[in-house]
Amino acid sequence: MTWTHAIALNDLKPGVPRAVVVHDQRLMLVHLDGAVHATDLACPHEGYPLTQGTLSGTVVTCCRHEFRFDLRDGACLKGAETLRTWPTRVADGSVQVDLSADHASTRTRAKHSLAEATQAGRLGQGLRETVRFLHASGQAQRLLGWLACDDGARAEWGITHVTPLAAELLPFLNGDLEHDTQVVALPLQLHTERAMRLPPHPIPPPKRLDREQWLAAVEARDLHLALAGLSRDTPLPWLYEAALRHLTDFGHGLIFVLAADDLSPWLPDPEALHAGLVRTIADGTRED
Repeated sequence: MTWTHAIALNDLKPGVPRAVVVHDQRLMLVHLDGAVHATDLACPHEGYPLTQGTLSGTVVTCCRHEFRFDLRDGACLKGAETLRTWPTRVADGSVQVDLSADHASTRTRAKHSLAEATQAGRLGQGLRETVRFLHASGQAQRLLGWLACDDGARAEWGITHVTPLAAELLPFLNGDLEHDTQVVALPLQLHTERAMRLPPHPIPPPKRLDREQWLAAVEARDLHLALAGLSRDTPLPWLYEAALRHLTDFGHGLIFVLAADDLSPWLPDPEALHAGLVRTIADGTRED
């Protein structure tokens, strides 16, 4: 840990929130019952300073929309976005904070909250979590891959245009936070609208199938068997062959497999996306 002076303990009145800036990081400090709590100054919802809110025990309430947070761990008691907290200590009358970045945990929290946002249809929250993920050294390609996998897991009839859109946008990413956020916003908005409140489709228990058995299951539209025969290592050529056997939904089956192939290095859960492809190919209208 790297400890940095934030304020003298004598300047921090018990029970009175205080805004400070440490290494360009805006914080709120609260001295309660002998402990000092440090959080982000800005409410994670829309950025209003929490020092203008009200304090009841260890719970701070934002003055703007009454989101409530526990100072001890940042848990959101009303609302949906966690408040970031920072370790503190008191040494020789100095309140010190540890601002060393834990990018991995920040990215994990952001992706978890992003999943909740798309499930609930909260685009604004999803965009804020996208910024937090990218700011914590996250790669926008991984967000596009996650959107495709979630599309495959939850879309009503298989893959939607979220997945090919994500694949088409890969070349436009350049590592700039503001630019990449705008790029990711396009499929994020589409996915939030399409997948709102849709639960993930169940995957049946695995069943070992060879290539011909699996293709026969897809051809027979036996979704249960075809999905059971999927695994994380199902070769993409199987999906290509299944898509090429019929002209399905104006060729969308093949288009979606091509998109999955382009996204393959960035997929956190390939099986979820492949399952969506199987539903698309097997259930699609055959227009041979």
